Amino acid sequence: MLDQWRPSEAEKEVVFLLFKGFSLKDIPEVRGTTGKMARAVERVFTPSRA
Repeated sequence: MLDQWRPSEAEKEVVFLLFKGFSLKDIPEVRGTTGKMARAVERVFTPSRA
């Protein structure tokens, strides 16, 4: 799946901030947006619990 992922600029920014150690709470504040994008990107990188 990730090999076919073509991230948008916003997704790239969120991933960069996650790798830099920013929390999901901090990212929307840094970006001046809601937390929806950060949570969506996090779901891509979080293993399924099923």
